[in-house]
Amino acid sequence: MDNLILGIKSFVLGITTLISTANAPTTVIPTPSPTPIAQVQKDLVTRSGEYSYSGHTLKYVVTVPKGGGNINGTFSGVCEGPIKGKFAGGEGGNVSGDAKANCKVAIFSYNLKANYEGKLYLKTGKVDLNWTGKIPYTNNSGNLSINFEPVK
Repeated sequence: MDNLILGIKSFVLGITTLISTANAPTTVIPTPSPTPIAQVQKDLVTRSGEYSYSGHTLKYVVTVPKGGGNINGTFSGVCEGPIKGKFAGGEGGNVSGDAKANCKVAIFSYNLKANYEGKLYLKTGKVDLNWTGKIPYTNNSGNLSINFEPVK
């Protein structure tokens, strides 16, 4: 779950590519900094973090109910927008939803959208996602598997 928003890593890659295209001819994927912060309340898991590149910062916060329910989050910084979805609950439960953002880089403004679906393994610390969407400088689809610190 830690990387649900990082699990939309390709979405962030698209944003990073937009930033780098506006600022430099070479794209370098940034490492999240600081390391994503985990907060576990009684029934909710919240993750937040940021990507910085060429003087631009993309921040995110996402909250998922441990037992299943609505996924809520936001992008802020260079891109602003909501992250929404559903988690079926359970180890290996289905996740699906969408992330949208309006990104302003230099004089350019981009509206990005990605739909995602996959499996979330909170206790194991893994998320497998497939995404499709409208993100400039990408193939508009992708999949990824990301490991993170397990949630007890």
